Amino acid sequence: SLSPPPPPPPPSRPSVIPPSDRNDPEASDHDGLSSSPRDAAVRLATLARPEFPLIAASAATLGITSTVTLLLPNLSGRVVDTAILAASDPALSSEFSAIPIAAGLFGLTALAGGGVYVRGLLLNRAGNRIVSRLRRRLFASTVAQDAAFFDATAPGDVLSRLTADAQLVQGAVTTQAVAALRGIVMSTGAAIMMFQTSPSLAIVSVGTLPPVFLAARMFGRKLRDRQSKVQAMHAEATSKAEEVLGGIKTVKQFGTEKHEARRYGDAADRAHGEAIEAGRWQAAFDGSVHVAANGAVLCVLGYGGSMVLEGTISAGDLTGFLMYSLLMAGNVSSLSSTYADVMKSVAAAGRVFEIVDRKPAIPPPFDPSKELGTNETDPTDDGANDAEEEAITALKNHKLSVEFRDVQFAYPSRP
Repeated sequence: SLSPPPPPPPPSRPSVIPPSDRNDPEASDHDGLSSSPRDAAVRLATLARPEFPLIAASAATLGITSTVTLLLPNLSGRVVDTAILAASDPALSSEFSAIPIAAGLFGLTALAGGGVYVRGLLLNRAGNRIVSRLRRRLFASTVAQDAAFFDATAPGDVLSRLTADAQLVQGAVTTQAVAALRGIVMSTGAAIMMFQTSPSLAIVSVGTLPPVFLAARMFGRKLRDRQSKVQAMHAEATSKAEEVLGGIKTVKQFGTEKHEARRYGDAADRAHGEAIEAGRWQAAFDGSVHVAANGAVLCVLGYGGSMVLEGTISAGDLTGFLMYSLLMAGNVSSLSSTYADVMKSVAAAGRVFEIVDRKPAIPPPFDPSKELGTNETDPTDDGANDAEEEAITALKNHKLSVEFRDVQFAYPSRP
């Protein structure tokens, strides 16, 4: 039997913000949008302000974990020197035992593990509160928009911002922020201990950092732009799926299941292709940092070995220095990954704030910027709701008539 030809695909809906307005500073100022990465970062910090006590408490645990982690290489080097000395002196060899020392170091490690546990709990609570607040604000701003917004914006695009983008934002203001602080503290502390142990070796090790930071800046910008495109394409695919599932009866009646599956598949393939390209930049960045970090360790090993043979430093000092080098290399690598994740989160935040900051053409009956949770109160609320109810009651008590003259009607997006 002949099946009817598939209906033409519906016209694609434009994005929330037209492309021409994205590059126009005057248009951005008019709509109240903040597309700058710096502006988005400031907005994220403002959004996380109520959870600063929890975030500060989690950051305070870094004092415990960082101190223990920075002490371990130095103590390990002293153990190595003592063991070498005891091996050459029979009188000391009978008194020296590495097992109690190792047990003591393990106790310090367990203390640091407790700090990591507490930090994880605090960040989890703060992050969930922040993302819940952001989603409430985003949804309130969405429902407050005028009819033209919903004619021009696909529901799947909004749903993508409510789910995937909001989840990315959660990590930026909690886990990634504390991870960046930890990386800075540990890298700085390791560098100080390295210079204290051997300044010449420290110069060799730290000399690889400037190229890494330059690469982080270059790759970070590329990743932010790529990730923004990936999220927009995933939102487009989600919108197509939402459109088909919402009208699945019509699709079944016309027998266009294959056609609609192909439409969604094409959109998903475009998003996956862009994601692969973003992953290529991420892989190149991670590989460059890995080579630079391990190259620094190998340079220290070669140069430090010759210094041990010359008697400039002891074997224990070289052991501790190598541990500090590995510690700094690992944290620099972690900082680079954190920077890339922050760029992804900033791109997601920009998409979320596009709707949060959008001013509807028709003023809504409430202020979405003050939309709070059930357990939160607005300190700026001065009884505006009571005044509104009194005004409505006063109008109901009067018989008024309304006359329309020269009134025309048209949909904003379909004149």
